[in-house]
Amino acid sequence: MRNFDDFVQLCTPSGLQKAILIEETSNEFQERSVIAANQNIDIITRCSDSDYEDLLKSSIAFLSLKSDGIASTLVIECIWSNTPILARRFSSLEEYLGQKYPFFFDSLDEAAALLCSSQKLYAAQQYLQEMNKSHLTKEHFVQSIVRSAPYQNLPSLSPISSTFEKFDVTVCLCSYQRTENLHSILHSLLYKQDYEGKIEIILWNNNFDRRDTVDNICRQFNGPIHIVHSSTNYYCIIRLSVVPLMNSDVLIIVDDDMIPLTHFISTFVEQHMLSGTKVLLCLHGHKFSPHELNTECPDVVWSDTGVVEFIDDDMPSQPIHYAHADGCLIPRQALKDACSIDMPKKEFVLVDDYWLSFVLSHYFDYQICKITSEKGCPYVKTSSADDPKTALYLNPTVIALRTELYVYHMLQRWPVFNNIYCPLQTSPAIRIEKVDRWKKPFVGFNIPMSLHPDDMKVLQMLGVTVVRLGAVCDTLHGDDNSENIISDLAFLAPSCMNQIIPSALQELVTYIQHFAVYNIDVIITLHRHLAIPNVWKQIATVLKDVPNVIGYDLINEPFTIDEQSHCIDDLDTCFPNDITLMEYYADIIENIRQIDQNTPIIIETSFWASWKTLRQINFKKYLRKFAKDKDLFKVSFHMYEPQSLTNNRSNDGKYVYPGIAPTYDGNYAIIKEWNLSMFKNTFQKINEITKNVLELDSSQVFVGEVGIVRHVEGASQYLEDILHLCQSFRWSVCIYCFREHHWDGMDYELGVEPSNKKSRSQSNTIMTKIQEAISRSKKL
Repeated sequence: MRNFDDFVQLCTPSGLQKAILIEETSNEFQERSVIAANQNIDIITRCSDSDYEDLLKSSIAFLSLKSDGIASTLVIECIWSNTPILARRFSSLEEYLGQKYPFFFDSLDEAAALLCSSQKLYAAQQYLQEMNKSHLTKEHFVQSIVRSAPYQNLPSLSPISSTFEKFDVTVCLCSYQRTENLHSILHSLLYKQDYEGKIEIILWNNNFDRRDTVDNICRQFNGPIHIVHSSTNYYCIIRLSVVPLMNSDVLIIVDDDMIPLTHFISTFVEQHMLSGTKVLLCLHGHKFSPHELNTECPDVVWSDTGVVEFIDDDMPSQPIHYAHADGCLIPRQALKDACSIDMPKKEFVLVDDYWLSFVLSHYFDYQICKITSEKGCPYVKTSSADDPKTALYLNPTVIALRTELYVYHMLQRWPVFNNIYCPLQTSPAIRIEKVDRWKKPFVGFNIPMSLHPDDMKVLQMLGVTVVRLGAVCDTLHGDDNSENIISDLAFLAPSCMNQIIPSALQELVTYIQHFAVYNIDVIITLHRHLAIPNVWKQIATVLKDVPNVIGYDLINEPFTIDEQSHCIDDLDTCFPNDITLMEYYADIIENIRQIDQNTPIIIETSFWASWKTLRQINFKKYLRKFAKDKDLFKVSFHMYEPQSLTNNRSNDGKYVYPGIAPTYDGNYAIIKEWNLSMFKNTFQKINEITKNVLELDSSQVFVGEVGIVRHVEGASQYLEDILHLCQSFRWSVCIYCFREHHWDGMDYELGVEPSNKKSRSQSNTIMTKIQEAISRSKKL
């Protein structure tokens, strides 16, 4: 948004040299370099932080924006460093500098005159030195947010104390006849739990005649117990009435026939944190198999027909349809949602948990999951739990109403079968299956998130058995014609409370499962903006038992802060410090392994996945706690060397393969001869590092991306050489990219003609080389 033409046309006095600071890899570099050279403007391409600060303090900054209302980091830097900045006057800049700033200009003639005035220059320096800079401190920034109206309007963050204390969990206990268990239940909830958060208890007494008994028991406890005595027995539908009474976002229901053990609350809360706010959790319930409504005898469904299965406490975690509320967790929002749907029959209050399950799943897309705990069942049944005199589930009226509700929801076309997943499923044998997928080297493709079944069928026809998902980006076009590049997995970005929207996770699972139909396995990777421990943990939760997920590639093309000031040639003589990256890897792995101990982990090298930083991966030092799982680790690098050849913008028709090309597109790049012999030497070095330094076998080396712009002369030979070398070392490799939707530069089905944007073929020269490599991999 800066007006470069103004800078070029600006007349400067003798003794003042114009210079432009521009990144070599930026889109404007080539064009502006030519203009700058013709206008005797110095070009500064690379600056460390300290060099930039020195440059700023010894210069006059120039800023001419194309439009108003734009924030400017440069202005803040100049204010902070007292550097005079010659700026075109806009109201947004006046907010930074004040209307009386003496170095504003409205025309280039005025700007030239200001530069010739030592008096004005001195005045600008004095002005900046005397400016109050307190508003640029981080303390001021924080306070400005805290004082703002939107912040003040946040109920949970308001600095004003509330009459109602906030809790982490609300426990609801409905009592009627079983007051003999009440003391034990309350004592366990208030004093015996290993959960460290704050809990409150809402005790709803449906038996008015027992109010004195209930009160006497509750007086023995000092904890936050809120008692509601009801003159009418409203049964368990009172659970929907506690929404305005709750002082938390989570309701855990305890029946009066169960004594919670120490891990009762923590079991629910931990699983809730993993599964998100659109999941209802329970300890047991019912699961329907696909079937049609028996209109003549609908009640037989509850007999031993195999249509309805009771999923008991000791069974594995899994998705179900009907959650039993004697031990369940319901998000507060779910209760509010359920209250918005009227019961077609008042008597359904007797089967309130069945009704709740139907409403939340059918109308609001909540998932219902039966959970387990590694510590065992988190409660003990009381002796009266199955007493026909008190157990509602044995009451003939309740049994009849259960059938009526069953008929009602079947006529409403619920449940939808084969459309649920549970983020807590487990499978003990899956580790061996996933490790075995890597024993034979493969040639696969990187893919976008937009493939259709027909595309998947083409991959299968080509012989592809593995794809890598997550490396492809999408381009968002702004109203001002600006372009923003984002990952096409950006829909997985966490929303409220750092949780990924459950529907987004379901979309990911469904997409990956489609590939299984075509016998294609999937490796998933995340761009650095998404690759945070919490996100990986949630993804692992839903993918850990998806059989065709064979790898978590933790960060796509990672780099460190230090590496941003280096070029690839620097790596021949120095090694940037990757300690922070390795520690971050360890944090991500720790979160994944809490959920998934079976899926292989892929660690990419730093400096944008360069093989030259392979030595920095130190398993023994940074990942020693995962030593027992070393067979599940893979290391990965990408092969686009040299960028000046394989990159469309850098090459622009200048270089061919085999042939001479610089290592990168820059003034100081080393010129080399790139051919099969040179790459053989390179790959031999890589093999020596992976075997002798990292102590990995060939099945643990993965070339995650390899590619070249399709219309570069010699592109097919380049791919043939690289793929053949990978196979000679028995390394698996994924080509970039199959049918990328927003860019066709490496869509090899389009062939070598850049003008071809639509006509796909599997028989062009590049695709022929790729198919030959895929065929060779099946013989290894």
